[in-house]
Amino acid sequence: MSTTAFRLRPIDPIEADRLRARWADSSVCVADEKPGFPCRQCLRDAEIGDELVLVSHDPFIIDSPYRSASPIFLHRKACSPPDDLHALPEQLMVRQLSVRAFDGNALMIEAAIVQGRAGGSPRLSCGPLSCPGQPTTLTTTSDAEPVSPATTRLYRNGLVECENFPIADVSDFLAERDTIVWVDMCSPSKDELLVLADELGLHELAVEDALSPHQRPKLDHYDTHLFLSAHAVRIDDSGELQKTEIDAFLNERWIITVRKNDDFTMASVVRRWDRSADLAKYGVSFLLYGLLDVIIDGYFETVQAFDDFYDEVTEGIFSERPVEPAKQRHWFEMRRALVHFHRLVVPMRETISSLMRREHAAVDEGLYPYFQDVYDHILRVSESTDALRDLMSTIVETNLSLRDYRQNQVMKKVTSWAAIIAVPTLVTGYYGMNVPYPGSGERWGWLTALALVVVCSASLYALFRKHEWL
Repeated sequence: MSTTAFRLRPIDPIEADRLRARWADSSVCVADEKPGFPCRQCLRDAEIGDELVLVSHDPFIIDSPYRSASPIFLHRKACSPPDDLHALPEQLMVRQLSVRAFDGNALMIEAAIVQGRAGGSPRLSCGPLSCPGQPTTLTTTSDAEPVSPATTRLYRNGLVECENFPIADVSDFLAERDTIVWVDMCSPSKDELLVLADELGLHELAVEDALSPHQRPKLDHYDTHLFLSAHAVRIDDSGELQKTEIDAFLNERWIITVRKNDDFTMASVVRRWDRSADLAKYGVSFLLYGLLDVIIDGYFETVQAFDDFYDEVTEGIFSERPVEPAKQRHWFEMRRALVHFHRLVVPMRETISSLMRREHAAVDEGLYPYFQDVYDHILRVSESTDALRDLMSTIVETNLSLRDYRQNQVMKKVTSWAAIIAVPTLVTGYYGMNVPYPGSGERWGWLTALALVVVCSASLYALFRKHEWL
């Protein structure tokens, strides 16, 4: 039996709080040994002296002959699940485990008693209570086995049922009723994407666009699916706009996302989906909404970065000290990044507008208010980029005007001092001629020349000061 990636699901925080409130008055206990009191929310063994609540919990999400409540421990105070839900916690690795696997109808298909740690790292072959036909088993091995290059998730009747199953199983799941499949691929090869293209009947032009770089935001319509191209963006410290192209193939039963690089991870999108799990009943429309919502929320962060930068620039251009060449280069990079960002935002606005047209039937009626909210956000981003471009042009014009003004100020000072210095040069040059002139060789002639130099220079200095040239 193959071993694949898995994801643990601690008890839901809302459900945990409800159980605490129900049993807090009758089932409080204090941990007196470790290990011995495993908390089902934080997935850790309680420390000696910790207060816990013993509650009755039913883990099944659908009816089953095996459905029954069982006692579990929860810390009396709310706790947080582990950060890594793709690794078995120490709580499970230090005790003997009874592991049971159920199919999509919650019927048991396999069970085993295994030791938590047996010389290797235990791994589950699929999510708990998850994949039809894919038994959930605990194995022990010290050799890492390959994990599927794609992230996958299966929804059934609006509930997550399985994750990280092989791409080869997509068609099997889609053959069942009430299922929705999501597949995410990061920088896939042509052969990897063609596997899905053959299974789902993706149009060759859409596949070509997904494999080609530098697609503009757009929405293409094909007979069996839609093809959407979008970009997640961020500004790095050097002022360069970092872009991640995200292409999506959309059908009423499945959504395939293809990312050109891993600068944008789908973890934030998955958290967005899980935060609004009640909307999962709308199927692919909900998954698309969550994806676009996260992407466009990132646009606001980019707009804020531009806004903060231009606030700083606005204050800096009025400084008396000239701008350093390195900073001028950074200004240029930010200006170019803003232009590129605007080129992405404008077609993205048109893409979402096209997506919402009812004649295309791409959005479920119940989600129109949510898509309208996304459209309002992209409009705000578009308006903000227009305002920032106007501000950028104003800053450039103001900087040029200030530079000309400072240059004129310098020229006026230089001209003023040159005029003042020219007066004594003229007088001494006149009286320094090698020909006789009135006062030549006389004391009064020297005094007259000196008086002319002082009076004329002082008059010119006073005149320039009056007109604020000096």
